[in-house]
Amino acid sequence: MSPVPPSRAAVRRAVAGAVALVSLAAPGLLLTPSADAAPSADAAPSAAPRFQAPFTCGETWRGATRDGHNDRDSIDFNWGSGRDDHLRPVRASAPGRVTGSGVYRDGVSYVLIDHGGGWSTRYLHMEVRSLARKGTTVRQGDRVGKVSDVGSRGAVHLHYEQRRGGEIVAARFNGTPFRYRGQDVTSRNCPSRPAAVLEEDIRGAAAVPAAAAAGCPRGYLCVWDRTGYRGSMYKFKDRNRSWGSWPIENHDSSWYNNATSGLNACVWQRRGYGGSVKVIKAGTSSAKDPAHAHRGSSNSWGNC
Repeated sequence: MSPVPPSRAAVRRAVAGAVALVSLAAPGLLLTPSADAAPSADAAPSAAPRFQAPFTCGETWRGATRDGHNDRDSIDFNWGSGRDDHLRPVRASAPGRVTGSGVYRDGVSYVLIDHGGGWSTRYLHMEVRSLARKGTTVRQGDRVGKVSDVGSRGAVHLHYEQRRGGEIVAARFNGTPFRYRGQDVTSRNCPSRPAAVLEEDIRGAAAVPAAAAAGCPRGYLCVWDRTGYRGSMYKFKDRNRSWGSWPIENHDSSWYNNATSGLNACVWQRRGYGGSVKVIKAGTSSAKDPAHAHRGSSNSWGNC
């Protein structure tokens, strides 16, 4: 990446020092001068944290930059289109401490997190009431806000930045450089027991129930539209990017992975292998999924 021209960097620092923010303070909002801490300014930046996408584990978001963006290395993210994204959770890309939170004078809401070693991330346009408070220590994956259009009225999205020494740099997620011409990013921002990757909820029994095994050929993922392996059964052997042609879409309620190769079966919330994912290990079944029923829209195999 080419270095940021000194004149742009100087302008950004001057603007950052001049703006005021709305600091979140109970019971209401208090207008105060900006006092965002510069992350680790005394030392040269160290190696970057292993930043993860700022979304719930397993979700897939589309990111890109555009002409006229405030910095060429900023990213605008959308999960769906327009209002589909509204109030979806935004999560910390790495552990750190919230050093800035509020609303700039231009009306843009923000959260700034210091990750140590000169590294920070910034998140814009989130719902004001949802913003993580200044001084909060966050773990990777902790919620720091909800997607909205504060300061970008009518354009619901998340504006995201990774910073080194206070300057915006080209982002990496899970060690992989982001492609700024446009890229779908599946979040690996997963806690030790991920909420969106539901493997722990679909462990099945030691012996697969006869009701699940009946009629499900070896090598297939079988999905029923009712709990307890009842109703209509649909059989999947290959990857299917969309279940839109079948009534099972958004009506999956029980499953059996009768794969012979030991592969996990992955049932995705959205078409195109997006959204949260149910992971069904080979040889296991689930008679019901009350928390995430009626959500399947595509399926794949292997590493979900």
